[in-house]
Amino acid sequence: MAANRINAIRLKGRSISYVRLRRKKYGGLKSWNECSPYWRRNNMQTVQSVIENRIAEICIEVRDYPKVEPFYKDFLGLPLAWGNGKCIGFFDMQGTGILLVQNDRSSSKPKECNFAILAKNIDAAYEIMSDAGVAVSEIVTHGNGQRQFDIADPEGNILSLIQYK
Repeated sequence: MAANRINAIRLKGRSISYVRLRRKKYGGLKSWNECSPYWRRNNMQTVQSVIENRIAEICIEVRDYPKVEPFYKDFLGLPLAWGNGKCIGFFDMQGTGILLVQNDRSSSKPKECNFAILAKNIDAAYEIMSDAGVAVSEIVTHGNGQRQFDIADPEGNILSLIQYK
């Protein structure tokens, strides 16, 4: 019997056609059932089943890593988990982290990173940042009670500090 041959089966007087699957071509499938959507839905991995529901890291490209590292490490107090002190560093934030990577080809204009660091007291954080000479925006209060303001690192990359109600 040829591997590609279409066979007809009689089932209660009706003719059902199907293509015999070649095991080699279709990855060793053993039966027609393994191709059915029901089987795949219940037995195959999905993207949701193999990823975790959290962010691993946020990468910020900088032009001068040694200039920017003290801002994140000393001023913001983020613990440096690993890095070489010259061009790369990972700051761990309870499982999620900020990865600073030096990229000499990075554009000359600052980037808006669009992520927020959680603050315990937004007013105190604002006062400390502005007293230290960090570029800060005004505090904004959203309809759900969340309050936030933006800051700029030494290269002008913008990130937010946020406090939830």
